[in-house]
Amino acid sequence: MLLAGGGSIYALILIAAKDMRWSITTAPAEVSWEVGKMLRRPDKCAGMSYMLWKIIPIIAALRKRFPLSMPNVINGSVSHQLDCTCIRYIDRFIDSVPIK
Repeated sequence: MLLAGGGSIYALILIAAKDMRWSITTAPAEVSWEVGKMLRRPDKCAGMSYMLWKIIPIIAALRKRFPLSMPNVINGSVSHQLDCTCIRYIDRFIDSVPIK
């Protein structure tokens, strides 16, 4: 969820496509937190050019080519469909998910 907070649901799809799940889940939570912040504000990170020229365009292309929606399930209730292509909606959804 920390990574999705920076790059949307499409960042998770990219992680799955690149078979990086194991690397991400075994890394300290701080790594996901920092990468999420870098995706959210690439102008403030050391790896700015890589984020701006590689990762962010891939995520943008995924959003355009594969528009997704999903049930907005919070605390077990379905309130409405969530447009995954809208960063603002995804940010709100992810911010509402408790991180343990």
